[in-house]
Amino acid sequence: MIEFLQTIWNSLTTENPAMITVISVPLTFIEVYIAMLISTTLFNIPTNKKVKLIYTIIVSSFGVITNLFIPTPFKAFLNVVIFVLANIFILKASMLKSLLSLFIPFIITALLESFLAKIYYLIFNVDYVIGGNIPLHRLIGTLIVYIAMYIIYLVLKYFKINIEKLQVLDKKKKILLISNASFGLI
Repeated sequence: MIEFLQTIWNSLTTENPAMITVISVPLTFIEVYIAMLISTTLFNIPTNKKVKLIYTIIVSSFGVITNLFIPTPFKAFLNVVIFVLANIFILKASMLKSLLSLFIPFIITALLESFLAKIYYLIFNVDYVIGGNIPLHRLIGTLIVYIAMYIIYLVLKYFKINIEKLQVLDKKKKILLISNASFGLI
């Protein structure tokens, strides 16, 4: 029994790409769910529990499959396409809201990760690159970022902060925003 626990501890506290892959599966579901909550709140997209569940399962499942089986340059593009299509067809969002729903949570995640995860690695005196390859540090750092994102969602929801100005843009400005966002993806 002690050897079994020691093996588990070693796999969590040393560089272990296989364990990182295993840990990334549930984290993908959490990230998609929190990003959806932020987007639906920020853009005032009406949803119910069934739609949220369907959206989270579909987008997360495709994300996990692409991350496991598709090479890096293609999986990012495919994930973006799946995310935007899911926003359009499942959440019934416009193209502009779908693209912004991709960018805004991504920017929030990147900013929080660059700030909070680095503080975590600094406190525990772990190199950022090595810490990202150690499952326990990766899990804790990622969960800290997700907790901060969830708090941002709660603040948006509590203060009813949303972007309603997108409805008043004329067609020409919407096309310009969509084309700029699309070219930004490329």
